[in-house]
Amino acid sequence: PLLLGDETKEGDTLGLTSAQVALRLEEYGPNEVPIEKVSMCQVFFRQYYGTMPAMLIVACILAAIIQDWEDFGIIFAMLAINGCIGFYEESKALASLEALKNELRQYVSVLRDGKVSSIDIAELVPGDIVAIRGGQAVPADGIWLDGDIVKVDTAALTGEPIARTIPKNDHDQGKKLLAGCILVQGECRMLIQATGKQTQVGQATEMVANAKKGPKPIGRFETQILRIIKLIIITSLAITFVVLGYQIHNRGETFSHVLLVCLSLIIGAVPIALPLVLQVTMAFGAQEMAEHGAIVTHTTALQEIASMTILNSDKTGTLTTAKMAVIPQMTWLAKDQDIIPEDEAIIKGDTGPFIFSKDKNVPTKDDCLFLAALASNANNLDDPVDFAILTAAKAHFGESQLNKYITTFGTRTRFDGFNPDVKRAVVTVEQNGTTTIVAKGLLDKILDTGNDSGTEQWLCAGIHRDDRTSDEAIASRVSSENIESDNNNNQHDELGQQSTARELEAASTNCRRLGGGVRARALAADAVLSSAGYKTIAVAVMTKNQNNTTAHMRLIGLISMLDPPRLDTTATLFCLQRAGISVKMITGDHQNIARETARLIGLGDRILPQTELWPASATRDEMILHADGFAQTMPRDKREVVLVLQQRYKMVVGMTGDGVNDCAALSQAQVGIAVEGATEAAQNAADIVLTRPGLSAIYAACYESRLIFRRLRSYVLYRVAATIQIVLVLASLIFIWNDELKPLYVVLLALFNDITMTPIAHDRVEPSPDPELGDTSQLLIGALALGLIQAILSLGFYIQGERITDIQGFHGKHNLAIRQAAIYVQISISVELLIFACRAPKPFFLTKAPSFSLFTFVMFGNLVICAMAKFSILVAHSISWRALAGIIIYDIAAFLILDLVKVALLWATDSLETGDRALAEPDEIPKLVKAAARDKTSVRRSSLFDHRRSSLIEHRFSERLSVISRLSQGRDHHIRRSSILSATERPSFRSSLRPATPANLANILHRQSE
Repeated sequence: PLLLGDETKEGDTLGLTSAQVALRLEEYGPNEVPIEKVSMCQVFFRQYYGTMPAMLIVACILAAIIQDWEDFGIIFAMLAINGCIGFYEESKALASLEALKNELRQYVSVLRDGKVSSIDIAELVPGDIVAIRGGQAVPADGIWLDGDIVKVDTAALTGEPIARTIPKNDHDQGKKLLAGCILVQGECRMLIQATGKQTQVGQATEMVANAKKGPKPIGRFETQILRIIKLIIITSLAITFVVLGYQIHNRGETFSHVLLVCLSLIIGAVPIALPLVLQVTMAFGAQEMAEHGAIVTHTTALQEIASMTILNSDKTGTLTTAKMAVIPQMTWLAKDQDIIPEDEAIIKGDTGPFIFSKDKNVPTKDDCLFLAALASNANNLDDPVDFAILTAAKAHFGESQLNKYITTFGTRTRFDGFNPDVKRAVVTVEQNGTTTIVAKGLLDKILDTGNDSGTEQWLCAGIHRDDRTSDEAIASRVSSENIESDNNNNQHDELGQQSTARELEAASTNCRRLGGGVRARALAADAVLSSAGYKTIAVAVMTKNQNNTTAHMRLIGLISMLDPPRLDTTATLFCLQRAGISVKMITGDHQNIARETARLIGLGDRILPQTELWPASATRDEMILHADGFAQTMPRDKREVVLVLQQRYKMVVGMTGDGVNDCAALSQAQVGIAVEGATEAAQNAADIVLTRPGLSAIYAACYESRLIFRRLRSYVLYRVAATIQIVLVLASLIFIWNDELKPLYVVLLALFNDITMTPIAHDRVEPSPDPELGDTSQLLIGALALGLIQAILSLGFYIQGERITDIQGFHGKHNLAIRQAAIYVQISISVELLIFACRAPKPFFLTKAPSFSLFTFVMFGNLVICAMAKFSILVAHSISWRALAGIIIYDIAAFLILDLVKVALLWATDSLETGDRALAEPDEIPKLVKAAARDKTSVRRSSLFDHRRSSLIEHRFSERLSVISRLSQGRDHHIRRSSILSATERPSFRSSLRPATPANLANILHRQSE
């Protein structure tokens, strides 16, 4: 990195020359985060890495050896189609990320050759002088040169919730500006010192890229399916070698003929179209997730998020709006007896500045909000405090009425904005010979300016500097006792604001009892509000006129602010918990703020500081499991939480993040989620990139992934059972009856039946109410049972073939061709119908009706199979209509028997799905939020400033309970109700969740709507 003093100096007014830029661009490279790009050839050829592609290649080679060109052509075509589809989907995902990256490009003003021009930040080089202003991201690492004292949001790198002030001192470290940070206030020029991979963002991204090097990741479900397929293939290969030896040595068959028989077994053992159907289903699912605001960077995330059991969520911007908001109900007023000593009257008569109270000497909450708005800069909306206060004032008074009040109040003759040194903003207003000074800022600086560098200096009325130590001691004692008492006796009741209001009143009373002055009472109130998670802004006023030239500054009160929860957060949390996903808050914010936010959204109040995470121990691990979240965390802490949940409790962990400080945890988690507006480093480390704010996009992704998982599970169960059926039937025919089936029929079975299954990607299914943990043993047992029953029924058809088909001499050697054709038709139709038994773990007639496309494809497939058999298309011998009718009737009866056995097996293993806890569709969440919003806007504006419940809200919200109840109960009339498994009897990982009931949600949303 270039150091200050190398060629370009602070006083340089010309900047770099074009020649210098060209040389440095060649030396340092473009100012871009380094990303290892994979060639398209690599993307294509890695589609053929794996057990199933290898077996297909072996089968293709065997077909070529024995010159079976029909089978060779079909298998080769399947290999090519699978590879092309996989290549297309993966390249499309890469293109989506590249498009997202291009949308985030930034341009800055740079000084070169003595001229200022706007260029792409990728063209910056060390030594450039650039100008940046509030709202822009710092384009590269460098140092502040000149301009305003700026505020920089470094959360993307450090996780710090409070913006840094730069420059801090005369040293370079105090002037440091880092790439990826956001300038939130002020304008300045900076000297670029490091670009691209030499920046801290670039180094962090490079570490993530190195950690991700290796073979293409495979999802949990796909890994388990591959294990089953490998087991079947190994078993089939063993059978094949036995057949090879038995037929040659015991029955004297020729090697070429036996090799043809073995080819049938190998083809039958490999689910040829399984990769194709998996790719199509996941591609459709990825498209659906993108429509819900979640871009999948690789398909393994589709499988992992369906299995996610716990989500570690960031607070700011995900659970909350990332915008401070005034909470008017929690405004604390300094009452008259708190301010005016008995021997001193500050304001007399009707000349006071309070325009909303009947007694002009006694301020109201409206006065406090108005005066705070008066001391805010409407032209600097980048300041979150001023923006929040002005927004609240406009919403309460109405924008036109607020402007009228300000105009009537007087003319602003001076405004001193907030300065990090004096920590307050002061406005001076003149009217008819009366001067009013209004100040807002940090409480300590409002009570006593302390002779700092501010223009106006004061000591609030009732404040004595000699009493500072005693006042602070009284305030500390009162606030700690009061907060402890409240935590023990009334820990966050239904209306936490009422609880905090009682604490404020008790603190004021106790301060008076102990002889505390104005400072003690104000500090105690500030401590109570801070413990509840509020940020406070003190407001004071002083009015001077010709008759009162020695007036004192009077403390009006404290305005409480909070980063409010997003409107959809509570409902989304409820839906996630109902879906069996525990949610923890992992934030860098203060513990009190995190705890209050958690209480407001119904998450729970067990928010612990990051110090509780160390040192490591078994007790610590248990604490991590049961905690609702952690505050003041650093990157190391976030990763540790993920590791403990993964390694100790074997959970599938999701992690949200937006900055470089989150990259380690995003990479470690099975489901890394980069939220909207995340840095490029976080997007590269994540598995899913959100394009919409809040948790609702995550819930939609979970819901959609479970639909995908259910479809995939149905298909895999179908495909594995069909494979077992084919292998068992072929092996039995060879060993018992020395009969066989042409390899072409086996290829048609494996290929044609799977092609009719491709619409399963659009099938109507019900998502699992619990995380899809993908129990391989259950899936394997189910497939074995279904495959074995199917094989027995097919062998039964073979034995009773003459009676069923009315074909004379069915088992005679002269009828080999027609017998093979009949066996093919019977197996093919039975396999087609098998999908209806595999779609859900319940009786097929109680399952949600299949999609029109799936039903149509299956029925059309059966018609095509019958037509092929009747008209001898790819079939060696024609079959009569009567024989076809007998086969169809037999297969329908066999299907009914199969489904009955399936239900009995599910009931015996306690796996029968009853539909007693259906998940809410993602579209239900915004509907519910809009309903609550309509209720809220119907309440009079003045009700925002008192603690009374609105009977109108209470009445109207009760009408919404039917909507809320659908979030926890089945909404469709065909869903059966059953008490076989209650919510409390679900798997053990749900034991640490808060009870998620419609009543809980109603209470929280009711409170939020008020």
